[in-house]
Amino acid sequence: NPKQFPSPVRPVGSNSAANRANRALGGTKLDMTKMNRILRITQDSLTVQAGARLSEIAEVLAVDGKELLVNDEFAGRTIGGAISSSTMTIGYPDEPDHLGSSIISMTVVSPTGEKVTITADHKRYMNLFRYSHGLTGVICNITLKIRPIVSYRINTTKLVLSELAAVMPQVLQTRQGLKMHIMPFRDRARVELRRPCEDQKPIKNIPWKIKEWARSSAMPKVVNSVNKAFSVAKIRDPLIDGFTEATQKLFIGNFADYSSNAQEMSGKFSTLRDPAGEEVYCCWAFPAEHFGAVLGSFREFSLQHYRENGFRCDLPTQAFRMNHNQDAMLSPSFAGPVIILKVSSTMARGWDGYTLDLADFAQHHHGIPLLNQTRSFSAVHVAKVYGMRLRAFRNMRNKLDPEGRMLNQFFLEHIG
Repeated sequence: NPKQFPSPVRPVGSNSAANRANRALGGTKLDMTKMNRILRITQDSLTVQAGARLSEIAEVLAVDGKELLVNDEFAGRTIGGAISSSTMTIGYPDEPDHLGSSIISMTVVSPTGEKVTITADHKRYMNLFRYSHGLTGVICNITLKIRPIVSYRINTTKLVLSELAAVMPQVLQTRQGLKMHIMPFRDRARVELRRPCEDQKPIKNIPWKIKEWARSSAMPKVVNSVNKAFSVAKIRDPLIDGFTEATQKLFIGNFADYSSNAQEMSGKFSTLRDPAGEEVYCCWAFPAEHFGAVLGSFREFSLQHYRENGFRCDLPTQAFRMNHNQDAMLSPSFAGPVIILKVSSTMARGWDGYTLDLADFAQHHHGIPLLNQTRSFSAVHVAKVYGMRLRAFRNMRNKLDPEGRMLNQFFLEHIG
C-alpha cells in the first residue's frame, strides 16, 4: 500500500552500510531481521530466510559438519544483505568468493508486489539480483549450496610495505587465499596465506574465539579509549600503534593457525560496526595487477593527509583478494581480480574529509567503489568504472520498477 508505506522502500538487514545506502528518507524501511528462520537443510543445500545472520547459519550448519561455500569477514550480516552486495572474503582459488555465486534459487517480492522464484535457469535475472543492493525487489527466501567443513592452514609473514609491494606479483600468483593487515604509519604488513589441509586438521574453537574478540572487539575499544584519554598526538599515536602491532603479533600470527568457513563465521564479534558507533570504515577495490604500486602510494597518502589535516586511521587497514567474478552485473571484479582495501578508524572527527581525499586517491589509482561500503565516491566515477554494465542494470531495474518504488535518494544520486 504506497499510501500507508510510501516510497522509497528499503529492505534492511544488519544496517551496516558505510554510506547512506540504507536510508529511506520519507519512505519505508523493511526490517528483515525477524525473517530469520532456517527452513530446510539437505545433504548439499540450505534454504533460509533472508534475515538470518551468517553467524547463526554457520552455527546451525556446523552441528551437522556443514558450512557455506563462502566465508564472509563480517559474520553479523544477514544473508540477504550478503548476497546483494560485496562479500569480504579471502579469495580462495577455484572457489566462489561471493556468497551470491552459490545460490541455487531465491524467492523475491518484486517492486510491483509479485512473488517470483528465480533459479539458475534465469541466468540474466540471477546476475541482476546478485549485487542488486535491494533495488530490484525484496529477497525473502534463499537456497544455497553447502558442503562438508573444509579446514585451512594459515601461514603468516611480516613484511615492510616496500617488500610486500615488490613480491605482490608472486603473492597474487600463489593458489592460496590472501588477507593482509597493513599499518602504514609503522611501514609494516602481516600477510596471511591460506590453503586447504590435505589431512583436514581439527580446528580448536577457543583460540579462534579469543582471536576474534581481540581483533574485532578489544582492539577498537582500547584504541577508542586511548583517543579519549590522550589529546597529545605524540603520546597518543605511538601508544595506539604499539598496542595494535602487539595485538596483531599475538593474535594474527600463529595463535590460531587452522581455520574453516564455519569457524570464522561463528563468532559474535565479527560484525560490521554501525557508522554511528565506535568504528567507521570505508572500502575501495583496486585491480590486483596494480596493487603493488597502490601499496606504496597509500602509505605516502596516509602520511601526507596526517601532516596536513591531523587525521589518520587508528586501526590497521585490511586487504582481501577478490577473484575474477562475472556472476553479477555489478561485480567489482567483473573485469579481473581485485584487492579490496578496507580502512577503519575509531575517530569520527576528520573522517569525512579523509574519505573525500581517499576517494581522490582511489580514483587516481583505478579504484572501484563498492556501492554500499564506499564513502564519498561520485556518480561520474561509478559510471566510468562500471560502464555498460551499470547502464544494463539501470535499464533492467527500471523495467522491474517503473515507478521507482525501491530507488532511494542515495542510489538515485549515484547510479540513477
